[in-house]
Amino acid sequence: DNPAVTGESNSVTAGTLINDLLKNNSWTNQTVIYSVTPHANGCDGPPETYSVVVFPTPDLSNSPLYDTVCNVTATSTTLTSNVNPGTSFTWTCTADPAISGWADNPVPTTTLSFLLTNSGILPANVVYHIQPQYTFNGLTCYGHTYNYTVTVNPTAHVTFNPTADTLCTGNSTLINISSDVAVSTFTWTAAGSGPVSGFTTPGSASLINDLLFNSGVVPGTVTYTVTPRAYNCDGQNADVQVLGNPGPIVTATPAATAFCSGGSTSIALSSNVSNLV
Repeated sequence: DNPAVTGESNSVTAGTLINDLLKNNSWTNQTVIYSVTPHANGCDGPPETYSVVVFPTPDLSNSPLYDTVCNVTATSTTLTSNVNPGTSFTWTCTADPAISGWADNPVPTTTLSFLLTNSGILPANVVYHIQPQYTFNGLTCYGHTYNYTVTVNPTAHVTFNPTADTLCTGNSTLINISSDVAVSTFTWTAAGSGPVSGFTTPGSASLINDLLFNSGVVPGTVTYTVTPRAYNCDGQNADVQVLGNPGPIVTATPAATAFCSGGSTSIALSSNVSNLV
């Protein structure tokens, strides 16, 4: 009698087979020993013992049986079993239409590796139907199938309105940021080129609203590099550029003049900024 095994009978009638349905309730190999005593013509023969090794049913012991990854992120998961060593795994897959990169695997392994792509704008799933199998001394026992779900979050892309901006010194940028993934939030860094100041870096909002100043005599630019984030995954960076023009200052030569009636002015106007009109 082995307490880890159920289904064995304690006695059989003469001339019958030992025909037990044995179940191993543990995670290791178990042995059931039958002691058989023959009877003939009212006499008992010497008892004989027969050993039956009952292999365990392998399981998938990973917990939880799901994972969440960002789009196009290589992931490798080690599959485990309480029946160890000797257990490996095969699987088939079902996936949402937006998911690619998955593959069935008929070759026993202990590593589930995937590089999945979500072409949509919402999270999508692939379900791995994983079957464990335990092999010992050339005999393989199969466990029931477990579902391992991988959720792949989409990649957010940025749209700007307007796609670029030009303004005079002392004016505010008004650039709206949106994304194809509705739940996106946005952060940015900014870098100025030339005599432009007032830009925010880092920043975070769905509207870039900076009061920019150009203290020089030539235009300057501010480049905002925006990162969208959705479902805890960063999307693709995108740049938007703002051109900040300086405010021209007029110089009159001469600065003042006086003349008699009927005389003509002759005042030359110039500016610190070229292209004055």
